[in-house]
Amino acid sequence: EEFNPADFYLDLISLDTRSPEAEAKTRDRIEVLARNCKTNQEPIPSLGMASASEPEVSKGAASDYRAGKLHQFRVLFGRALTQITRDKIPLMISVFTAVFFALIVGMLYMHMDKNQRGIQDRMGALFFVVVNNAFGQMFAILNVFSKEKLIVQREFAARAYNTWPYYVSKLVAEQPFRLIGPLVFCCIAYPIIGLNGAWDRFLVFVLIVLLLAIAAQTLGIFLGSISKNEEIAANVSPLATVILLLFGGFYVNKDTIPPALNWIEYLSHIQWAFTALCVNEFKGQEGWKCDGFESESNLCDVTGEQILHRLSMDGQTVWEPIISQILLICLLHCGAYWSLCKLQPKFKPLETKKGVSPVKAVKGSDRV
Repeated sequence: EEFNPADFYLDLISLDTRSPEAEAKTRDRIEVLARNCKTNQEPIPSLGMASASEPEVSKGAASDYRAGKLHQFRVLFGRALTQITRDKIPLMISVFTAVFFALIVGMLYMHMDKNQRGIQDRMGALFFVVVNNAFGQMFAILNVFSKEKLIVQREFAARAYNTWPYYVSKLVAEQPFRLIGPLVFCCIAYPIIGLNGAWDRFLVFVLIVLLLAIAAQTLGIFLGSISKNEEIAANVSPLATVILLLFGGFYVNKDTIPPALNWIEYLSHIQWAFTALCVNEFKGQEGWKCDGFESESNLCDVTGEQILHRLSMDGQTVWEPIISQILLICLLHCGAYWSLCKLQPKFKPLETKKGVSPVKAVKGSDRV
């Protein structure tokens, strides 16, 4: 008969407690194996078994790893690239979702007039662009990273590789593919909605949306890294996103936020993206028509600066929120990397007496 070698060895060293005779027979066999192993044991350097006279290597030292960090980066980059290119279905789903929502928002907001209703419609379209990309990108990376982290932590504990080669290789390999969906969304939705027709405004729009996608993905990695397991991450992420959404600049005017809570808006990637999109769309625009109640009550905004003033976004350039978004991305990356380094599971080390081999330590126990 053919046996799995691992199962065969486990059967040899296991006690058969179905009867006293079988238990005595298997115990004698285990003692013979242990005695022969002690007599014929030879050190195997390739397994990393150090003799008692060799100095101990401190935990976390560079010599704990078999390969250098650059080699680790190359191997991990190849693994991440192979994984994301081989699994084409999530990539196709992200592109299909981007096309679907781009057509939906385009048909909903197309042919907007340059009047007061058009201002409201444009703000609604811009905020939908922000929310759609922020939520979709964050939950997509959170679901994948929370499951992958359990495997990565076991590989960290086995000293297979260091933290930064894994983290950097994952970002470099996966980030370009994860930005395909937002890029497709921008190219389809922007002309259909009929936003600012200048080419430089379109390029800035694409830059803002791509930075928003990166910030949302980084937030997902950060929430996944600080969460102990997938269930905790799934419960924490809605709470974080709702709070950041409330301070996104659309539901509450910036000037009406209580001073004690004002600091939260600086941590909201939604707020920075929405501010940048509004400034990019309205700044320098004139000729907004007044109609209906607005013209009679002198509440009509005819210039882009007046629109931005009502939103408490006047006096800003489009690059100020863009730079703030980049700084927020760097902050989230630092937090995620620190969490992966410091919040790893702790394992109790195996302690053996100096000069005593592991086989001798195991022999004294009746439990096998």
